[in-house]
Amino acid sequence: MDIKKVRVELGQRSYDICIGHGILHGLAGHIKMLPAGRKGAIITNPGLNKLYGESLSRNLSAEGYRITTIEIPAGERWQNGSIRFAIEDYLGAGALISVLNGELSAESFAAKKYFEAFESELKDVIINSYSGKELIEKGFSEDLEIALDMFSGNSIPVLKEKCFVNSVNITI
Repeated sequence: MDIKKVRVELGQRSYDICIGHGILHGLAGHIKMLPAGRKGAIITNPGLNKLYGESLSRNLSAEGYRITTIEIPAGERWQNGSIRFAIEDYLGAGALISVLNGELSAESFAAKKYFEAFESELKDVIINSYSGKELIEKGFSEDLEIALDMFSGNSIPVLKEKCFVNSVNITI
């Protein structure tokens, strides 16, 4: 199994994210080799959770792990409650996928190519997107600049009770 590790630098709280094709089948065995505790989180989107969440959670629980699942939906909610496509989500997925090796689904391949096509113009694409313009209009241009500073953040926002919270502080 070809596993790619991406390091998330958070000082004393730094950790690795392991990414790879077919990684779910041997995940419990891989985790056992790490200096880790027996509780953890599956961070996913609703579509992937529907496909793999129950099976993954069941397999990890059978190996003695206490698992919490955190869903982060792609897109943004309009005032009428519907979800709109969020270009930054697609580009973000493409950025992550672009550092992976292995077989890609058609959707993953498309996201990767989309990111690669706009990588040199990423800032302009995001700033000129509906979301970017909306953030600038509401006085959040500095937040947008921070978000565009790839691989420098130290939090993972999760929607909880209609409010985004830093999941790094969530107790599992």
